[in-house]
Amino acid sequence: MKRILAAVTVAIGAMGFAASANAALFDFASMADNAGDPNYKGESAHQPLVATVDGITLIVDGYNFTGTTGGDFHSIRQQKVYAYLDAGDAGLGVCQTSNCAGSSDDNVTAGEALYIRTGGLEEITLEMAWFDDQNHNEINGDQLIDIFVGNIDGSVTAWYLDIPMDSPSILNITGTHFMLFHNGDPEDFYVNALAVSRPDQEVPEPAALGLVGLGLIGAGFAARRRRAA
Repeated sequence: MKRILAAVTVAIGAMGFAASANAALFDFASMADNAGDPNYKGESAHQPLVATVDGITLIVDGYNFTGTTGGDFHSIRQQKVYAYLDAGDAGLGVCQTSNCAGSSDDNVTAGEALYIRTGGLEEITLEMAWFDDQNHNEINGDQLIDIFVGNIDGSVTAWYLDIPMDSPSILNITGTHFMLFHNGDPEDFYVNALAVSRPDQEVPEPAALGLVGLGLIGAGFAARRRRAA
């Protein structure tokens, strides 16, 4: 019965979420684990990782960085390394080499960042994110992340500091280029999944319905993760 209810919740959530903002759920853990996923890549390193869900394309690179204040993306990004999909219900991290299989250094740690941008340079909103710790367990608000937003020219237009990582975290951050930083908390992290939307293609409807859709898709995804555990 719980499995049926969870499936119904996912279906309703997907309809509400998509109706509210033409949205997509990028399930990075599924890309590493589930051979039936349209974006399945197995455990693997990428320069860059490219994935498309419901017409939205994300391009992701891993970087080493120096400093997170002032300047622009070009000065912050010091060395391109690898975006890494780690199996075992972990998700998206950063690896210093092209082969991190069996290594513990494939998450996002101090001095590393994920650089995410859209395939068509279209504006999107990072709505929600699910985070795992270095042991592949859900993070529930006891760690922090920094997110910078910028343009194609590398300029930083906004920065969001000390965002609590949760499962899920409500982000509501809009832009075309994003950098997700480990902000110095002791624990490393993976991005297990990321829900994004096209803010310029919303259909007229009560705002509350959009919020309901977001909540339902979050509940559905959480139910899927509990079943997998």
